[in-house]
Amino acid sequence: MAHQAHNIPWSLLASNLHWSTVGGPNAIKNVTNLRPSMKPNQGKELTYFVEAFARNIEDHSLCEREKYPLLYEPADPTDLILDSALVQKITPTVRKWLSEEDQTNFPMEFAMYITTKRNANVFPSRMKREKHWHFCGRLVKTLILHDEMNAILRVCALPGVRLQEWWENSECPCNPPLLGWDQIALKALRAYICLNTIYCLPEIWDYSSGRNTESDYRNSKFYQYTLRTCTGTGQVSEVSAYPHRQFFGIGDTQLGGEFVSPKITGEKAHWVLIPNGRHPKTKYYSLEYDHYSKLSIGDFLTLEDDSLPGWQTGQSDIALVQDYLYRKGLPMELVLEIMSLAKYEPLGRLSEPHDPFHSSNQEELAKYLKNCW
Repeated sequence: MAHQAHNIPWSLLASNLHWSTVGGPNAIKNVTNLRPSMKPNQGKELTYFVEAFARNIEDHSLCEREKYPLLYEPADPTDLILDSALVQKITPTVRKWLSEEDQTNFPMEFAMYITTKRNANVFPSRMKREKHWHFCGRLVKTLILHDEMNAILRVCALPGVRLQEWWENSECPCNPPLLGWDQIALKALRAYICLNTIYCLPEIWDYSSGRNTESDYRNSKFYQYTLRTCTGTGQVSEVSAYPHRQFFGIGDTQLGGEFVSPKITGEKAHWVLIPNGRHPKTKYYSLEYDHYSKLSIGDFLTLEDDSLPGWQTGQSDIALVQDYLYRKGLPMELVLEIMSLAKYEPLGRLSEPHDPFHSSNQEELAKYLKNCW
């Protein structure tokens, strides 16, 4: 059953979509996707779905807000916002995004805020320098990912800290707004809608219901676009992609982000090039990449980084190898050391890699959808 199926009419949404493969006049390869069925009542039914979905988000948001005090007294500048337990909880995530920073723009002494300045002063009323905003923005997103809403609500009560203005932001007006904490919600919403919609169409994910190579949800533009835009790299702040990379098993630099053109070379490149308008002087067509659904999921995952193996270790593979070594008479401590040295470990949380709807992944998929919600 899809998540929140008793409140959100997922089946109604899915009934207005159909699986089809089409090719345009300039297409080198056909594109498979879920497309509108153009039913007579489609407009009314989709409007009903959108309204029910939005209403459910609002109702649950109000319910979550009731778990915390209605009003917060402004904290004193010396009051502790990040206590020791909270710091210990978020430290692995903070270390990850600190390690990704260019130290010329983000000096390590400022990064030490997380251990030396844990009081209200960590959120200055005015961001005097760009690095202040970057640090505080990442910190807020980290707190959201770890469900530390009490700390965020205390920050909201600080004089002059206009957290709502951080919802959508960019480095400059010429760049896409990818720095705000809205990215947490957008990626979660995108993955949530994609996977729940697919769940209502078993013929594209369940072999007993008709799934085959031609009708595999992973080869659709819908799924591949969601996968890349939720897990891709290339953004100044990538905190919002962390939970999705962990679930789908995507490396930190494996896929490009939403506004990053894929760097594709080799024999696969010509499959995904499309004309993009004729140059006014040369009369030649310029080319850009539109690679979604033009490759199988295996080729798609290695297209932008061919150093990655097409096959990935799963939980079942690890258990099998451990059992083989244990049967040879090796003590468990040595077995675990061998596995560690060989780096024989899964990249993500799925028992069967790169197939969220595999029967062995049901529990992790349910957890992921709940976390997205």
